[in-house]
Amino acid sequence: MRSFVKLVLIASLFCSLSFMSAEAGNWNKSKIKKPPLEFLRDESLVFWDFSPDVKICSRQKQYISLVAPENYDTVVYGYKWPERSIGAPKFFRDNSLIINTILSKQEESSEANEFLDILLERLLTAAKRKAFTSPDWEGPGGSSPTFIQTITVKNVALAVSLLRQRSKLDSSSPEFRDIDEWVYHLMGVMEKKGDSRDHKASAYVAQMGWGLASSNKDLFEEGRRRFTKFLSKPARDVELGVGLRNNNEVMHSAVFGAYLLKMNGIAGYELPVVKRSLDEAIHSHAQSVLITRDKNIKTQGDPKDPARSIFKRSGFGTHLAWIPIYLNSPGSKLTQISVKALHEAVSLADYRDYFGTYIGLHSGCLFEID
Repeated sequence: MRSFVKLVLIASLFCSLSFMSAEAGNWNKSKIKKPPLEFLRDESLVFWDFSPDVKICSRQKQYISLVAPENYDTVVYGYKWPERSIGAPKFFRDNSLIINTILSKQEESSEANEFLDILLERLLTAAKRKAFTSPDWEGPGGSSPTFIQTITVKNVALAVSLLRQRSKLDSSSPEFRDIDEWVYHLMGVMEKKGDSRDHKASAYVAQMGWGLASSNKDLFEEGRRRFTKFLSKPARDVELGVGLRNNNEVMHSAVFGAYLLKMNGIAGYELPVVKRSLDEAIHSHAQSVLITRDKNIKTQGDPKDPARSIFKRSGFGTHLAWIPIYLNSPGSKLTQISVKALHEAVSLADYRDYFGTYIGLHSGCLFEID
C-alpha cells in the first residue's frame, strides 16, 4: 500500500511539474478559440480615427481587385518575394491599396462606394473560403506563416473599421458574423510557434485591434493586458527586441499598439518598460538607428534571414514605416525631436512613401506628418 501511495505521489508531482513547464513556455498565451456567444459590446471603442495624407493616398492606389474564391489560398506560408498572387501578403497589401484609393476619393462619391463594395466582397469571400487559416511550415518563405496571420488580422481590422465607419457593414449583420468567425479562426492559430519578440508583439496588437474593430471590449482588454505585460518584460533594458533590427521589428507593432490605446483614452506611450516607459524606449531606438544608419544587420526574429539595412521607408520588415504613426500623435517632446530627426535622415536616403507591409497598413497614407 505504501508503494502504491508513493507511486501516486510521484505521478502527481510529475504531472504538476509538466503543467508548470507548459505554463512557463506559454506564459502569455491567448485562449482564443471561436467568437463568444456573449461579450461586452462597447460601441465607444475607436479604431478608425486617422488623419490621412490624401496626396500620398492618391499616389498608392489599386484599381484591380480579385474576389473569386480561388484567388484566396486556404494555406498560409512565410513571407517570400515575389508575393504569391493568391497568398496572404498579396491579399493584405491589395486591401491597403484599395483603402488608399477609397481615401483619395470624395467621401460618398460613386467611386468611393464602388471600392468600399469591392473591399467588403474581398473580406466576405476570404471569410467563406477560410483563407490563410492553415499554416505550412515546410513551404517556401522566410518568416513564420503564423506571423503572417497576425498581419492579416490587423489588416482586416483596419478594413472592417473603415467599412463600419462608412456604414457598409453592421456589427449585427450575418456578413459581420462571417468575418468575425474567420478572424477568430486566424487568432486561434496565429500564435503557434510564435516565440520571437516581434511575433508576440504583433499578435497582441492584432488581438487589441480586432477587439476595437468589432467593439468587443473583452477581447480588447485581454489584448491590452497581454501587450502591457509584454512591454514590461523587455529583452534588455529599454530594448523591446533582441538586437537593433529585431527591436525595430517590434517597434512596428508597439508604436501602432500605443497609438490604438491613445485613441481610446489610454496613455499607451507611458506604459512601463521596466523602470522606464515605451516613449523612452522609442527615443532610445531612434537614437540607435541614427547612429547605425544603413548598415546591414541580422535579426534574431529570423536568424536565417541575411543581414539587411532597416534604414528605409518601405519594405516588408526592414523599414522605418512606424515613424509617421508616432509623429502623427507623438508622446514626449524629447522623443518627438528624435523621431523627427530620424524621419528627416531616412527621407534623404529613401524618397519612397512610408509603406511597411509588416505593419498591415499603409502608414504613409493613413498618418499625415505635419
